[in-house]
Amino acid sequence: MCKVLDEIEKRGYQQGIQQGIQQGTLDGVKQGRAEREAQIILNLYKNNVSMRQIASSVERSVDEIREVIERKKKLLS
Repeated sequence: MCKVLDEIEKRGYQQGIQQGIQQGTLDGVKQGRAEREAQIILNLYKNNVSMRQIASSVERSVDEIREVIERKKKLLS
């Protein structure tokens, strides 16, 4: 009986590890995409594209664009 319970526990543990890896990968991909979008926004801004045009292009509000630019500028200072 203990052997069966040990096997069940082992499988549950392995499934938990696998789910954690999958979630971590998804989170990493999302973070990478967000960072890439932020870099594109900053590059467009540096090339004198208006915040309104950037917002329209990436389907974000002007306020969101302003926040991204300010955050990226602080990180680069």
